[in-house]
Amino acid sequence: LEDELYNHQKSCAGKYIVDSPPTKPSVVIQCRHYGKECPEYEIRNHNKSCLASRQRPCIHCNRKYTLVEIERHEKACPYNPSSESYKPGPTQQQCKHCGQQYLLNQIDSHEKVCETPIRSQVDSKSVPSGNCTHCGQKYSLTAMSAHEKSCSQRPTLMTKFLRFFKIRS
Repeated sequence: LEDELYNHQKSCAGKYIVDSPPTKPSVVIQCRHYGKECPEYEIRNHNKSCLASRQRPCIHCNRKYTLVEIERHEKACPYNPSSESYKPGPTQQQCKHCGQQYLLNQIDSHEKVCETPIRSQVDSKSVPSGNCTHCGQKYSLTAMSAHEKSCSQRPTLMTKFLRFFKIRS
């Protein structure tokens, strides 16, 4: 029966990786992610398809964890407001090249491609610069428009709405 299973798996168009046909009762190995027991010759297939080994980001800090670890982590994550170890942290970080604010999960990919000089490195005599209309920080004119779109002091739709009605009354 085991030889038939081996031959069947071998003929299944590469769906399975079979190390060798079982010639004796196979050794049972536990899945390292959630403890499911698998015959030794199937453990590689199991590990490749195991849902528990797939990762997803924490909703609070964006670090990746396996499905088994994520629930426990999210409850104890220091960025989870309902956690005992809650430490409010920045949700944005400034790019070290251009000075713009980016979400923590976007800053690394932005900095890899950013080539705009940071505002403190801008020589005001040679590069035209100006102040952000929202926060007042100085930026080169090339970085200004991008900064103003993502400025943390930029008014929201609600503040614009409230300002409009305040002016009218």
